[in-house]
Amino acid sequence: MFQPPDQAKAVVAQAVRHLPESVKLWIKASDCEVELKYKRRVFRKALESIPNSVRSLLLFSFLSTSDYIVHILSSKSKSSWLIKDVGTPW
Repeated sequence: MFQPPDQAKAVVAQAVRHLPESVKLWIKASDCEVELKYKRRVFRKALESIPNSVRSLLLFSFLSTSDYIVHILSSKSKSSWLIKDVGTPW
């Protein structure tokens, strides 16, 4: 059956610690969160773990304001290539 929310969060958090490069696990971690600010926090951590993930950037951008996204992109020199490649995410 289904797990209680706190137990599900713990299981997904452990999986993310073991496979931090898995975008699907980060998405599942975001699904476990109820509040928007915590969903944003999950995707921000995902972008720190997987800076070249266009999919994480796009999901994060849907949950954030455009000013905040520009701030994130400009503050990370590793992510500067994303500005060029966002037009072809898949």
